[in-house]
Amino acid sequence: MTVAEPVHGQNLVVQQRPLDDPDWPTFAAGRTERLPFHDRAWVDVLTKAYGYRAFIAVATDGDGHIAAGLPVVEVRRPLGPRRWLALPFTDYCPPLAVDGAAAHTFVNGLDALRREKGAASLELRAELDAPSYGVGVRHVLELDPDPDAVFARFRKKQVQHAVKKAQREGIVSTRITRERSDLDAFLRLHVATRRRLGIPVQPPAFFDRLWERVLVRGGGFLVVAEADAKPVSAAIFLTGGSTVVYKFSASDASAWRLHPNHLVLWAAIRLACLDGYRWFDFGRTETAHEGLRVFKSGWGGDEVPLRYSLLGRDVPEEADAQGDRSLAAAVIRRSPTFVCRLAGRALYRYAA
Repeated sequence: MTVAEPVHGQNLVVQQRPLDDPDWPTFAAGRTERLPFHDRAWVDVLTKAYGYRAFIAVATDGDGHIAAGLPVVEVRRPLGPRRWLALPFTDYCPPLAVDGAAAHTFVNGLDALRREKGAASLELRAELDAPSYGVGVRHVLELDPDPDAVFARFRKKQVQHAVKKAQREGIVSTRITRERSDLDAFLRLHVATRRRLGIPVQPPAFFDRLWERVLVRGGGFLVVAEADAKPVSAAIFLTGGSTVVYKFSASDASAWRLHPNHLVLWAAIRLACLDGYRWFDFGRTETAHEGLRVFKSGWGGDEVPLRYSLLGRDVPEEADAQGDRSLAAAVIRRSPTFVCRLAGRALYRYAA
């Protein structure tokens, strides 16, 4: 453990605790800024699917009460150094803290603990008082108990008309579900979508664990849209604190003219309003993905720059951080589906 600088006259002790530490869920539940990614169920999905080691890092006061904290995963590429990351495959996850001073002290203490334990670097998926680099933007929509009030803020031509057209078609239906058969339908669309985009697909163990540890237990839900009784669009949404996060989506490109993706998002936003959530987070969009950025902008949320903090090594340029994946993408697009699956099983854990 590491003793950090005083906060409100007390020294905070920064230490590692196991994932099943009983104090962390209690502390996190009391923070209104909590996201689905602060829950240990999400970390459990990552560790079991990819074989990572993880822990809860906390800063405690003299009485042992948590003042700040964050789940942390240790990752390592072949022949590479150990790194701490909070968290891999997670768009945004700032530390939870009682106040700004505690958050600042926690980050400094966590970096000192990282050096003490021999981890080469520490990356935090938020912009903090530390060197940072840009990875894109987030779109965050403020919700209302009245879904119609939120619908009225959508851009008319871009979103409102698309949702109404999908509803008017009559052959597109949506349902919110936690049925395993619907997850299988999502996975079929997901593999096809990833191949079309030239991106490896996550290994089956990831979605199996996500289903068992998160969705079935009420930490999220799946929305499926159908045309002629055939799934043509589906998305997974995670819930935590006052926020619903749009995490994974997939669709059949041949049905885009029906706007099923719009209907899936509207069903999720409407449910979030009715269930009393305050925010709807559309997730990370890389700067280069202008089309996706425009699509998300149409839903009336605020566009927020997304930057990650990095300690222990030089921060990359934004273009370098996003990486040049064009060659790999071209290979996947031109290969059979099993290549996309095999690439994910072999390499995905090293993409963190």
